[in-house]
Amino acid sequence: MSSCWDIVCVDCKAKMGIENANGAAELMRVLIAGREGFEKLVEKGLDSGTLEITADHMACVIPEFFSEHQGHLLKPINEYGRYDDQCGKYVRCENCDASHYCVLASDHEGEHQLKKP
Repeated sequence: MSSCWDIVCVDCKAKMGIENANGAAELMRVLIAGREGFEKLVEKGLDSGTLEITADHMACVIPEFFSEHQGHLLKPINEYGRYDDQCGKYVRCENCDASHYCVLASDHEGEHQLKKP
């Protein structure tokens, strides 16, 4: 299943608002890893707005997001609300018969834990 990716502040639950970054989880990890560079651009007076980054995927990045969430935990998140480091396997709930994704780490052992509806 293909999905679009964004960056979320886990502490505040705020999303950057990147749109149409289909299959771009790796790009989101690279942007997060380079967050200090974006923070420095803002510190040096970069005008408010977005930077367009085009690689295999296009993403409009808001440098101020990194400054506003300095020191917070940032993670890639897909359009379905799954972090990229979660298992994500869909399993059927015994109680409601709906499918939910596993919220445990991608390398977990044992049974899957379902997202709470």
